[in-house]
Formats: sequence, structure tokens, C-alpha cells
Amino acid sequence: MWVGLALLAPLLWSFSIFLDKYLLDRIAHELSIGSMIILAGISGAPLIGVFGLIAHEQIAEYSWQSAVGALISGGLLIFSYYFYYKAISIADASLVAALLQLAVVFDYVLALLFLHEKLRIFQILAALVIITGSLIITLDTKGNAWNFRPRVLLLMVMASGLTSVSFVSFKFVARDTNFAATQFYSYSCAVVIGVAVFFSSRSARSSFLRTMRRKRNVALGLSQINEVVHLGGLLAGNSALLLAPVAVVSAVMTSTQSVYMVVIGALLTFSFSHLIKENISRDHLVVKLAAITMITAGTLGLVLM
Repeated sequence: MWVGLALLAPLLWSFSIFLDKYLLDRIAHELSIGSMIILAGISGAPLIGVFGLIAHEQIAEYSWQSAVGALISGGLLIFSYYFYYKAISIADASLVAALLQLAVVFDYVLALLFLHEKLRIFQILAALVIITGSLIITLDTKGNAWNFRPRVLLLMVMASGLTSVSFVSFKFVARDTNFAATQFYSYSCAVVIGVAVFFSSRSARSSFLRTMRRKRNVALGLSQINEVVHLGGLLAGNSALLLAPVAVVSAVMTSTQSVYMVVIGALLTFSFSHLIKENISRDHLVVKLAAITMITAGTLGLVLM
């Protein structure tokens, strides 16, 4: 059961990442990163009502400790978007998705510290393979030279770390409480953060309102669709996390997502280059596929070991 959910989650997230890339590059390119967080937060508002209806009794019975944990989970996830949006605005979507596999390393450390899951020497070696592959995939070609892009790597280290802490926090809370009630509090925090950014940042607010005046229907429509797709991935992923160890589930999800991203990115570039355009030059693809192979081998090693 958990394997199917762990395979479905990255497929939905892959489509969500390409929707984010399209939204940033083609529809709402005037939006700042802060205004994208506002948009993401507001888009989750209807889901609060959905989860509130589903689990209203459990929400009323929620302990304050569990509520705080769920709020922290949602808050960390929305903060991870800041670094993620910055990375995806300057790099290929498939590269960003591959670097999300760094979350596996964070997952193991956090699971070891807080969930009492085991960590062996072979798993440490596998994590080092993932890190090496992540360094390689950030190489870029300019002329005949290869250039390392530390900014992209650093942004995705931050995004992956925050995402991992969010997921582990979710499992820590939801394993003893109601799933829908936990989602209610997580999305509530995301909406609060979006509203807080709107009122506290003049530049983010101006950018958001300007885009709403010009492309409100398209921007909000795509954002809502993306939120539903992303929610589907979260529901599948979080359900899998409740059925199996954090690091194992994360390894399956992240290793398959890289494959999904390369295939989907190539198909979109060949068929709809006016919508999405990935770098599919021969040299770039060779390096990307070699790095993804290393990262995938490392993540699968974490599962098998």
C-alpha cells in the first residue's frame, strides 16, 4: 500500500514543479518571491474549510501540543517555498527536483534524533553518494567550461532541509492524532504566513496586487490547480509516511521523482517548447543523467540497506 502512495506522490509533485516553473516564467514573471508565497498561502485557504468539515470533531479535541506541532509543520513548509521559488526561477525544473533528494539526508538525521530510527554505516555512505551527485548536477556549461553553481545548491539545501523538518514534524504529530485535523492546522499556518507577508512587505504586496490586476484569473486559476495537485502529492506522501519509516518512504519518493522530471521535462520541451523549455543539450543531459543515476543509486541504497 505505502509503495503505491510513495510512487504517486512524486509524480504529482513533478507536475506541480513544472506548473510552478510555468507560472513563474510565463504567467506571473513579475511576481517577486514574497508575492509567490502570498499566492501559495492564499491558494490553500479553501482547503482549511475542506479539512475543517472532514475533521471538525477531532480539531476541537486537538491538544495544544499537537496543534503547535502541526502549525510548525505547515510553517516550515511554506518557508521552504521561499528558497525553492528562488532556485526554480534560475534553474531547470528537473535540476531543482533532483536536488530535492538532499531531503533524504536530512530525513535520516532527523529520524535518528527524534523518531529513534536506525542509521548504519552503509546508509551514511549512501548519503555521501547522494551529496556527491547533488554537487555534480549543479554543474553548468558555458562555452567549453564547466561551472559550479553554488547558489542553486545552497538554495536547495535550505529548501530540502526545511521540507524534511516539516515532514518529520508532521509524522511526529500525525502518528498519534487525526490526519485531516493535522492538515487543517498545517494549512492554517500557511495561510497566516501568506497574509502576514502581504501586510508586512510593501514590495511583495505591490507585486502581488499588480499581477492580480493584470492576470488575476489565470494566475489564481493555475495556482489553485497547482495547489490541488500538490495537495494530492502531500496526501499520498504523508499517508505513506504514516505506514512506513520516514527515510525509506522519502528515498522511494525522491529517487523516482528525478526520473519523472527528466522524462516529463524532455517531453514538454520537445512537444510544447513555447510553454516549458529545459536544457536538453547533449553535454548537459549526460551530466544530468550521470548525477541523477548517482543520486538514485544512493537513495535506493538507503532503502535496500
